[in-house]
Amino acid sequence: MWSFLTNASHIVGGELTYTFISKATNGDVTYSVSLSLYLDCKNGTAGSIASDASAFFNVFDAKTGTLIKNLCKTVSRQNPIRVSATAYKCIKNSPDVCVDMYLYTTNIVLPKRTNGYIISFERCCRNDIIVNITNPGSTGATYWTEIKPESTIGQNSSPSFTYRPPIFLCLNAPFVFNHSATDADGDSLVYELFTPYLGANTNKSKPDYNNTFNGTPVFPLNANRLISWRSPYSVNDEMGGNPILEVDENTGRLTITPTQNGQFVIGIKVKEYRKGVLIGETKRDYQFNVDNCVFDVVSVFYTSKTNCTNKGVSFTNQSSGAVSYKWDFGDKTTLKDTSNMVSPTYIYSKPGTYKIMLISKNLVCIDTFDYIINVKENVSTKLGRDTVFCGPATYEIDAGTKAVQYLWNTGANTQKISVSQTGKYSVTVSDAPCVAKDTVLVVIDTSGFNVGKDTTLCSATFLPFVYFAPKNYLNYFWDDFSKADSVFITKTGKYWVNIKNIYNCPRSDTFEVFHLIPPKSQLRDTSVCRGYFTQFDAKIPNYNYKWNTGATTQHILVNIPGIYSVEITNGRCSSSDSAELKNIDPGLNLRTDTSFCGPFNFEVETNKPFQSYAWSNGDVHRQTVLSNAGKVKVTIRSIEGCYESDSFTIINYPANKILIEGDTAACTSSVIRISGNDSMAYNWNTRETTQSIEVIQDGLYSLIITDKNGCKDTGYHRITRNPNAYPNDIFMPNVFTPNSDGLNELYPSHLFYDLNAPYYLQIFNRWGQKVFESHKPSENWNGNYNGELSQCDVYVYILAYQGCDNNSHLIKGSFHLIR
Repeated sequence: MWSFLTNASHIVGGELTYTFISKATNGDVTYSVSLSLYLDCKNGTAGSIASDASAFFNVFDAKTGTLIKNLCKTVSRQNPIRVSATAYKCIKNSPDVCVDMYLYTTNIVLPKRTNGYIISFERCCRNDIIVNITNPGSTGATYWTEIKPESTIGQNSSPSFTYRPPIFLCLNAPFVFNHSATDADGDSLVYELFTPYLGANTNKSKPDYNNTFNGTPVFPLNANRLISWRSPYSVNDEMGGNPILEVDENTGRLTITPTQNGQFVIGIKVKEYRKGVLIGETKRDYQFNVDNCVFDVVSVFYTSKTNCTNKGVSFTNQSSGAVSYKWDFGDKTTLKDTSNMVSPTYIYSKPGTYKIMLISKNLVCIDTFDYIINVKENVSTKLGRDTVFCGPATYEIDAGTKAVQYLWNTGANTQKISVSQTGKYSVTVSDAPCVAKDTVLVVIDTSGFNVGKDTTLCSATFLPFVYFAPKNYLNYFWDDFSKADSVFITKTGKYWVNIKNIYNCPRSDTFEVFHLIPPKSQLRDTSVCRGYFTQFDAKIPNYNYKWNTGATTQHILVNIPGIYSVEITNGRCSSSDSAELKNIDPGLNLRTDTSFCGPFNFEVETNKPFQSYAWSNGDVHRQTVLSNAGKVKVTIRSIEGCYESDSFTIINYPANKILIEGDTAACTSSVIRISGNDSMAYNWNTRETTQSIEVIQDGLYSLIITDKNGCKDTGYHRITRNPNAYPNDIFMPNVFTPNSDGLNELYPSHLFYDLNAPYYLQIFNRWGQKVFESHKPSENWNGNYNGELSQCDVYVYILAYQGCDNNSHLIKGSFHLIR
């Protein structure tokens, strides 16, 4: 059931109208002005409702907005009328809503005024739980009407709405209300939705002309005097719903199927026209309350508002609770415009306005829903048959029907278009929602036909051949009456052929056959001495020539070996020839550059005999002897008479001298170092390649040295052994291990032969006590002293001996005894 906040405001809606009463001789006109004010008698504030016992009618200059206080009035209300209208049948329970309508009526005398008058009433406030506007609890309302000057429109009374609107709407149920008006003057009426006006607010809840109640009234047409819609609502969608709120502009029929609970402010106006001129309007600002309802039966359907003849109009049944249906499609031309189907389809044969009615019923109740649709004459178009023009043409294509809109695939939007090119042309004609399409092929064939080029046969005799015309034509007809796409040519002459192309357009062309004997050139391969020129001659005068050198003369002069070719033509027939130019090669080939180290005498000769010789040293023979460095050149003449030269270079480097240094006497087990002088490479007879080598054996040693120029020299060095002396340097070990393991058991263990040369070895312990002495190298210490093992320790030795250099040597040192 319906519920509202207990402290809500009370304004539900209202409208203000006027009726012509009389006109005085001075031009004053008396009007009866009426305000219908709808108040919430369930949730409205009692004090606010009581304060509306009188209303303030404010009068403004319609053009300047000036408040005309002497014309304003305070008007008392009549007893309320409880609004109980409902738009539904078969409803089982209704929302708990209460609305009272109060009527305020008075006569106002309006003096003649060129600007006309606006009469208004302001009041605050609306219910503060309204869904579709912002700040509803502090938003007031203004109800007003404009009375235009009598001089402009003559006597007039405003239109008046015929019925009071219902006090509630049912959620998800179709709502249909006759919101039409009547006009006492018989003027034309047009209906539309509008955005209601703001009015007083919580600070100025009831402005009046005397400023007694909360301030001065505001001219309705001032800026920002319209309510503010809350998103997503707007003047085009004031309540949401499916379908949304709509009013028929011609009948005032108001329809909606609400889909949301709540309170919604809406605006409906009726505009009054006289002879096509707008002369006035009446605006109703009203609050619809939407809540859940319980029905026995709800009859509703959906279909398109606008349709086309000869096309099926589909009706979607959205009714609930019914067990049977009866449709009346409103077609007065037949008695077969009914159906008992759930969701039928009907075809209208004539354009017009049709009122469709659906009666839905069950065993308890019957509900009726009607809807008015417009049926337009269906459009059609026929562009005609495909058309072919065998040549340039301009062709006019006519859509062939009257329509609201034309759209060609060329972008044109006219009924007719002119085309001058081949293509498929299509048009869409429409008078929404009626649409028709058609396409036509227009061929403007400006193509030609080329059978091919003239043909020239370049041969000694005429050779018959088959001449092929281009393919893919419909048919062929040759001058020999053949009908193939080729013709057999047996002689020279002119030939013609007629064809029809894919568009069946006739075309014709000719070609000619010539026979020419090709020219013959006589180029021959040629050999010449290197550097000499020769001439190649095509030997055919008065022709065009093109050599591979780029030359265009009959003959060319060349000296570079290679193949030379020429193309000879007279414009129709051509031939080509080529010849090779070679150089005669005498075959002279001297040796390569050579070098000598030191003085030389060198004999050289040519690689083979020639007719004559001329050497750079003046010799004229095949052989010559050379002893000086430098470039050697010879020029010969071959048996063919060709001259040719060749040369080589002799380089003379200084001789390389060797010197070997080192001892010549070898001691027992001694190592002798011998060295050669500085050079680039060394080669000893020991196969060593270093500048110095170390040797032990006596004998003759040789060395070959090579310098950077490759010059070599060989030297020799003899070493003689002295068998009766010890080496100049004797090695003494620093470790001694007499531990019976067979290694280092004796000290120093030189393994020298006992010679006649002096040798005296002494060994001392750390206290200077001599523990061993020997006069020949075959006597070595075993590590014992006085028959006992000597302790592990450091011992000192002194060795005196005579070396192979015949000098006495003395060496001292120490060693470790380790067991």
